[in-house]
Amino acid sequence: MLHIVNQSVVTASQIALIRASDAVLLIEDGVYCGVATACETLLQRTQNCYALLPDVAARGLSQKMHEGIQLISYADFVDLSLAHSPVISW
Repeated sequence: MLHIVNQSVVTASQIALIRASDAVLLIEDGVYCGVATACETLLQRTQNCYALLPDVAARGLSQKMHEGIQLISYADFVDLSLAHSPVISW
């Protein structure tokens, strides 16, 4: 399953849906969840955490992202979407 997060706040009930085999992609304002001090809970659920590089760069967060978050391109976004089913946006 691919969880696409586009909001800057993730609730405990949303995080509870994430399984170890799932992937999480942070886009738009969701990239704020990848800042080093904010994403520990996500990384405890799955090590498959990604952030869309253009969104990270647009918000000036490139140097603030947690080292466990992989920065990816739009092409990688498409590949993740094709590799995971279902895809859930929240």
